[in-house]
Amino acid sequence: MSVKNIQEKNTPWRVGRFGHRFGGMSVPRLNQAKKAKFSLRRVVFSLGALIVLALVLILFTRHVSDSVQREGERVAREAIVRALISCYAAEGSYPTSLDYLEKSYGVIIDHNKYVVHYGVFASNVMPEVTLVRRNQGTGPGKNPPRTKQ
Repeated sequence: MSVKNIQEKNTPWRVGRFGHRFGGMSVPRLNQAKKAKFSLRRVVFSLGALIVLALVLILFTRHVSDSVQREGERVAREAIVRALISCYAAEGSYPTSLDYLEKSYGVIIDHNKYVVHYGVFASNVMPEVTLVRRNQGTGPGKNPPRTKQ
């Protein structure tokens, strides 16, 4: 039997262009169907991987940002404490206000970013220094930025 005889009988098995038997599809059509299905899977997988990568990047950025802010608070507090110790060593007493430290010892504090509680008990006892980060923005529960007077 030749290829034409098989196709003329309308059997469910037709011989494709390359002599292979596939149920009603020639080899090129079958390859196109597989490629279409394969490319759809590839696109869906790529989009999923891209979304996961974006989420990981966002979480990593937030973590790094929080670490930098905590480090900034620590460095600012240490600068205040070092200036307090320098003042006590040079003058024999601790300063009575934070403004004196800023003017005389060059301590720079971003008052728009931090609230500093400076509690003095006596001139020979180290003051209590508490540094708190301000909330950004305005609205209920938000600290407005400090303006210099």
